[in-house]
Amino acid sequence: MDTKTIETSTTTAAAEVPASEAPKTPKAPKATKKAAAEKEAPKAKKTAKKAKATKVAAKVAKVAKVAKASTKAIAKASTKKAADGPRPESKKAEVIAMIQAKGGATLEAIMKRTGWQKHTVRGFMATVPAKLGLKLKSEKVEGARTYSA
Repeated sequence: MDTKTIETSTTTAAAEVPASEAPKTPKAPKATKKAAAEKEAPKAKKTAKKAKATKVAAKVAKVAKVAKASTKAIAKASTKKAADGPRPESKKAEVIAMIQAKGGATLEAIMKRTGWQKHTVRGFMATVPAKLGLKLKSEKVEGARTYSA
């Protein structure tokens, strides 16, 4: 019969215990293909997440670059338009021509010519001095609002 020696801290004497009763150390389970595949799965997910994060960062950088370029283009175009004024065939150009004519133009006349509503005409008139640099006069003549430059 095999015996193992176990030492305890409470006694100084060694006791002999048969091998069948000795505590066993747990053995690691054998790796199977299935277990190996499961262990690799999280790595694949992490790799996919990193790849996705990289793609997202690249898209964000691209969008930022495009936005910066379009902002520059808009700023350039807006300074050009401010210097040139509105296109000659536009409704804005028509309204400006109407208010620059002798006597100006009434709110109703502008609405009829452009098809705009009252609030649209008033909003446009609010932007004329700032955007086009015209000095605008607004007065009520015979109960009708008249704009002139």
